[in-house]
Amino acid sequence: MQITLYYYGKIKQRYLTEGIYEYKEKISHFVPLAIKEIKDNPKLLSKEQKLIKLPIDEKTLSSSLLITLHERGKNFDSQQFAAFIQNAHQRDLTFLIGPPAGIEDKTIHHAHLTLSLSKMTFNHEHVILILLEQLYRAYTIINKFPYHK
Repeated sequence: MQITLYYYGKIKQRYLTEGIYEYKEKISHFVPLAIKEIKDNPKLLSKEQKLIKLPIDEKTLSSSLLITLHERGKNFDSQQFAAFIQNAHQRDLTFLIGPPAGIEDKTIHHAHLTLSLSKMTFNHEHVILILLEQLYRAYTIINKFPYHK
């Protein structure tokens, strides 16, 4: 199993970069993790600046579970999210965080799951850090580490 996290745009705040690096290191004790920036590309965006094309190759799409993040996605508590990851049965997980305007509905339909981290709206840079913290929490739950309380 491997996790790949794609995000659109640059991370501008140093404290976020540091937090992302810290959680990447922690998660890597449990599972290989790759974090990939999707460079600004007008061909990937609609005129409303929503992601309309998946920047992920067909091989990755066919071999992994694609999980898009969207405010109208499914909400899990931490235990449920850990169970979802555990039930992925060693398949690779590919997470996709779109640009600030979001992801087009027809693009979201390619996903195996559309996930919402909250009913609140977050800056897409913060979503990366929040998702990584939740992934780390899920792996500590799965492996019965004392982090989750």
